[in-house]
Amino acid sequence: MGRKNPKRQKEKLPLLKKGNRKAKTCREKDKEKPLSNENGENTHPRAVKPETDQPSSALLLSNEEDGKVVCRTEPGLRNKGNTCFMNAAIQALLSCPPFAQYLTDSTVAKGNTSPSMFRCFKSLVEEMVSSRSHVVDPEDFFRTLCEMFPKFGDKQQQDCQNFTRLLLQLLKTELQYPAYDKSSHQLLYNSIIQDIFAGKLRTTMSCRCNKPRVYEDPIYELPLSVCKCQGETPNQKRSLEEAIHLFFMEIPLQRQSCGCSTETVKTDIIYLPEILVILLNWIHGRSCATGHFSFPLDNLSFQQYMPNLGPQDNITTYDLVAVVEHSGTPKSGHYKAYGKRHDEWYCFDDDSVEQVEQGRVETSHPYILFYRKVLPSQVYISKEWLFKQKMFVDPGPIDNAAVLCEHGNLRNEVAGNPDNFLKELSYEEFNEYFKSYKSYFLEVQPTIN
Repeated sequence: MGRKNPKRQKEKLPLLKKGNRKAKTCREKDKEKPLSNENGENTHPRAVKPETDQPSSALLLSNEEDGKVVCRTEPGLRNKGNTCFMNAAIQALLSCPPFAQYLTDSTVAKGNTSPSMFRCFKSLVEEMVSSRSHVVDPEDFFRTLCEMFPKFGDKQQQDCQNFTRLLLQLLKTELQYPAYDKSSHQLLYNSIIQDIFAGKLRTTMSCRCNKPRVYEDPIYELPLSVCKCQGETPNQKRSLEEAIHLFFMEIPLQRQSCGCSTETVKTDIIYLPEILVILLNWIHGRSCATGHFSFPLDNLSFQQYMPNLGPQDNITTYDLVAVVEHSGTPKSGHYKAYGKRHDEWYCFDDDSVEQVEQGRVETSHPYILFYRKVLPSQVYISKEWLFKQKMFVDPGPIDNAAVLCEHGNLRNEVAGNPDNFLKELSYEEFNEYFKSYKSYFLEVQPTIN
């Protein structure tokens, strides 16, 4: 909650809101060329050679001792034989700040008592952070992975998302801890992986002769279908916003088991994760997905798909932090990743790392997208609640209902004279209010009713 970068946000919000493939396609041919000379310097022809002593790319993390941002070398990863799926996933995950910071925090899971997969993965990340070489060999991590799951050792093309899902599930299991749930009076298990990547969806199935059936399911990825071949032109444009809208649309289904001819299925969001992973299910229809696919690099909002915002979900806007791109066919191809580090974009292509312009990311062919929650550009709070906060012993959570109409927008008199009803907050004030009151904030559009 402590990020302070209002210039990055474009919206002005009036209220506070809180497969099998040939090895040569994976660049096996480059393995015949030396990666470094006798001095340990990178001589690989595809490696990025910096013009100065500054490393070619960097994983920028906060130094807990002095509060400054320090730069550590961020090398590429050596391909172990069709392991581009693994390398791309790791680089994308390390572009997600909460996850990368947790892995490199020296106070987390220190020593040999850490679980096996987490300890091995943390060791790889620490080597990438501390190494002055342009290439790190993930031999130990890959060996551990193959011992646990032999299928990854056959040097066949694997699906990047399957690996990402498996890795997060393993880390979740190893890092889980018991937590008492007051609402259900049960001892549950949680982990930092859930805190970072887990959201929850609600699916409602309705028909005229039965009560609605409601199912709630945790998600670690949002699967979207973007390949619609029938009736499309070859160069038809598609967008991420359109795919999200289709996912949350109410869908009629034919029923045969009751008196109703149809039933409907509707999905909405209960809460959103800190890092939202979006899987684009068009790789299996690659031959028909020839048109351009657009996706926003910032300000991707999910507010309209959350009918009942709760205290933990007052922030519904995301910025892009990483992309995994796939080229080729489902059974043969190549993966690479784009990651945002310290407001700069980099392309991670196995052992090769290069800084790229934003336009190259926008024209990439994404398979997996990684978005991170961000704060809105401006945040406001009702002056009526501020009066309660000043005069009441227990003002309760922040309630902006006094300034909203029944549609969730600003009332006419508030929109006409916002200074009389609203107070703009700084990010320092935002953090203090959130910590002190666990407030329920609403994000609304400045629409006058």
